[in-house]
Amino acid sequence: MASLQLLDLPPELIVSCLIHLPRADLVSCFKAQNHFLCRIILDSILVQYRLEQDRASVEENPVRMAGVAISDRLADLRRREEDWLAFNPRSRHTIKTSTSASMDFYAPSIGSHDVGADIYATAEGSHLTPQSSTVYTAIQYMYTSPEVDSQRWHTLEFEKPFLVFFMALDEDDLIVIARLTPQGNNVSVLDMSVDVSLYKFPTGHLHPLAAQPILHIHTVQMQTGAGPVVSVDRAGDSLAVSILYQGDAHPDMDTLHVYDWKTGHPKMAPRKVNGAGLAFLTMDTLVVPNAVDASLDILRIPESSPRLLPARLVHSLGLPALAPGHEFLSCQCFARPNIRAGSPNASRAKFVPTLDNSLLLCWCWILLPEGGDRDTATYPFVIDRARLQHVLGSTPDGVRIPWAVWGPRCTRWFPATLPLPGMGAVYGARLVLLAPCTVWRPSPLRILDFNPLHVGAARRRTHPPHVRVVEADDADDAIDLPGFVEPLLSLLPYVETTSQERFVYPVVLINNDNIIGYIRSDEEMGEEMDKLEVLHFG
Repeated sequence: MASLQLLDLPPELIVSCLIHLPRADLVSCFKAQNHFLCRIILDSILVQYRLEQDRASVEENPVRMAGVAISDRLADLRRREEDWLAFNPRSRHTIKTSTSASMDFYAPSIGSHDVGADIYATAEGSHLTPQSSTVYTAIQYMYTSPEVDSQRWHTLEFEKPFLVFFMALDEDDLIVIARLTPQGNNVSVLDMSVDVSLYKFPTGHLHPLAAQPILHIHTVQMQTGAGPVVSVDRAGDSLAVSILYQGDAHPDMDTLHVYDWKTGHPKMAPRKVNGAGLAFLTMDTLVVPNAVDASLDILRIPESSPRLLPARLVHSLGLPALAPGHEFLSCQCFARPNIRAGSPNASRAKFVPTLDNSLLLCWCWILLPEGGDRDTATYPFVIDRARLQHVLGSTPDGVRIPWAVWGPRCTRWFPATLPLPGMGAVYGARLVLLAPCTVWRPSPLRILDFNPLHVGAARRRTHPPHVRVVEADDADDAIDLPGFVEPLLSLLPYVETTSQERFVYPVVLINNDNIIGYIRSDEEMGEEMDKLEVLHFG
């Protein structure tokens, strides 16, 4: 009896097999040039929908898409991607800010605002403590998608003030809040407890999945002075918390901690750090800045063990060489959405990014040469997660990787003439930037899409002048930034869309389906409050 071959099956069973194949295997099936198989691939809405999701590096929200015909899902996804490419928002609306909620206009800001798939949130009710630390009492948030309640703010009040907050809503609706709480009555010298509390969105209650919803980091003795910089990121059950004290008052307390946030148990021994900001690269690896060694360190979280083990330094990524008299002061990394272990939560977004082609947004602070008061320069760049993992996978563990080996392949730096992108300027594979301009003049917005499948598709199409493919640099195109020894070459291409409309935004953010621009009030026009303008593409 002859064995049964794939093409002997009924077409509907062949389709059931094809939709579970990786994209590369589906492409190989098509290139096999079997007429019957090609017709199935081309004619099947299910297969085309699967390919379109892979091309866009998204997965559907099963709650939002329940009951929607596959043909309509496919059409909606294609329209979404075309709208982003053409800078064609489907709708726009504005909402007034509260009297105390505001953005940091000129620099990345850790923990004062955050974005989710269809959420923008900002810390509220700020005031100064005796330690000169800014603390907040509430979180205000709004839904950015144009739904019924997108025109109003919602407020989460907290009993105790906090330093920073962090939202990981795509999985488990997690809100992380860091606090600095005095433990004594001495006004000049206080024992301060540094803690992280875990809350559920949108109830604001302690998170029911957290066995220990309040995690004590450490206690530090502080005099009057600035409090610590707290950085947080989350991947699945892992919660990373970095504490960095400003100045040299507590060098031994500048530490990185990683917890299983559901059990409350630490996953590794505390590790010394010397830079603010961190981001998960994968479920079990972290990108941690190292200003002393001028590198980004890749740390692997140890597997569970009866005793706490230190994180293992897998690789050290060298940063580009600086000119004499310059030095790296700090480096910070940021990524949205967070790495998740399962399907996304029910949000209003129809499609949410996978992490296949996502970006890390980073900033480097460089201390300029002495000459009177020393000053700093800040330079932004992005790292392509997939390309970086490919470089790391082909390099033995424990090796310092020079900038020339990894940097040009995996990063793209931006000219110093650009307004500095803040926290929330990246989501998935897209980055939104203000065009070079003075802050108060109307200027275009730029959407940079680093998804390699979008880049490949754009190369094969003819586009209007405001859409272009930016290819790998040659030596003449490298970015020449003051303070670096050599121009910074990039082999990382992207599709750039420049809006034909001009906007007066001092800062701009992006989430899954929206661009969020901040509009300052115009007193001459009788406006008393700033506004947020939401451009919706979903």
